[in-house]
Amino acid sequence: VHKPEYNLDVGITAGIGYNFLHDDWMADLRFNWLHSTSKTHTAGSPAGGAAVTILPTGISFNNLDGAGNDLTSAGSGSAQVKSKYYMVDLAIERGAYISGRASIVPGFGLQASWINITSEATFLSLAPVALANPLRVNNGADFWGVGPKVQMDTEWALGNGFALFADFSSALLFGNTK
Repeated sequence: VHKPEYNLDVGITAGIGYNFLHDDWMADLRFNWLHSTSKTHTAGSPAGGAAVTILPTGISFNNLDGAGNDLTSAGSGSAQVKSKYYMVDLAIERGAYISGRASIVPGFGLQASWINITSEATFLSLAPVALANPLRVNNGADFWGVGPKVQMDTEWALGNGFALFADFSSALLFGNTK
């Protein structure tokens, strides 16, 4: 199986918060953004190597040539996958100290997410059908959702400004996929 390779991509997380004066309650609003692209290309007979047959998965080519022939394999091709991710998170939380060094901050809130994935596969040769032009297949999926979120932030102070921390969250999103 030849899969597209993802490179390290930069994302952005930005937030703003407010500490209420009563009872140590906090509110924060966060935004996450990530765009990622992967590409791959493979040939049926790499230089000096054995012949390779590419089997496209998730794509159905029935009666491709109009003579009843179905696609069985591809000799060479390329693929590109683009992913876009956006998330907005609003949370209310209240911290508590377990000991002089350990603290927990439970919270709840609302989360909204948008995910867009598009893919394009280009086949340069197909068996048993001869291609006059490259065959391009485009697929995509869009998701948006909104729902409740729970979270737990923890911290253990080591001293001199250093600490170990762990943040956990989970959301149940109700949404739509196209």
